[in-house]
Amino acid sequence: MKKLIGLMWVVVAVAGCATSIPDHVMQKRMHARSIDDIKQVEIVYHADDAYRITDKGGSFLTQQAGLLGLGGMVAALAADTASRLTVVEREISRSQEFTAAVGAGLKGQADWSTQFAEQLAEFLRESSRTVILTKVERPSENEILSAATVKDWQPPDGHAVVMIRTNLAYSAPEATSLYKPIISVEYVLKNEKQEILVESSEFVNEGARYYVTYAGLLDDHVNAGEQLRHGLMSLAPVVYQNLFDTGQPSKPNIN
Repeated sequence: MKKLIGLMWVVVAVAGCATSIPDHVMQKRMHARSIDDIKQVEIVYHADDAYRITDKGGSFLTQQAGLLGLGGMVAALAADTASRLTVVEREISRSQEFTAAVGAGLKGQADWSTQFAEQLAEFLRESSRTVILTKVERPSENEILSAATVKDWQPPDGHAVVMIRTNLAYSAPEATSLYKPIISVEYVLKNEKQEILVESSEFVNEGARYYVTYAGLLDDHVNAGEQLRHGLMSLAPVVYQNLFDTGQPSKPNIN
């Protein structure tokens, strides 16, 4: 009886895994014919407005405060509070500084998000679709992308729309954490009637280079910026496949 119950749990677990299909896959299956019929696409994207630095500061102090005695605990808690009071100002200042350093190194090249949009457009052209690229201000932040407001933009007649919102950052979530790349792409495909066909997001938080200090990150801004670019560009074929690859034979070369 125990073996039977155990087997039943395994079957339930396997069945649960089998039915755990991502939403964007279900959406694409549901709208496969409409997606295959798309011949004209407008890619709506924004340029990089900032390469953000997030650093939460003094949490390590409070973790160790109990080992420092009463006086040490009070001092540690005071320092932690001061650290957190200044975290927003520090993140703004460091983000501006790092963004300026990376931007200066572009030397006339397009920013990373523009390069991403251009690569996605190339995949679409290779699939025999006509593409126009439209740069806009960054879509409003506090909504899912499909509901976001885009200033001074109206969808063109006769085109499906792919809208993109990117986030490129380095983050050290704790005082003793390394600075690691954080890259995300939100994307939505709408048909000519602006009905949602597929909406999803992709995320990368790994890289070859991690940084112990912000000073080290800033000093190595050329390689650090390139790591953000590489991570973002690695998502271009993934986004194309998630939006447009319905299994039909016409596919671009995305190797």
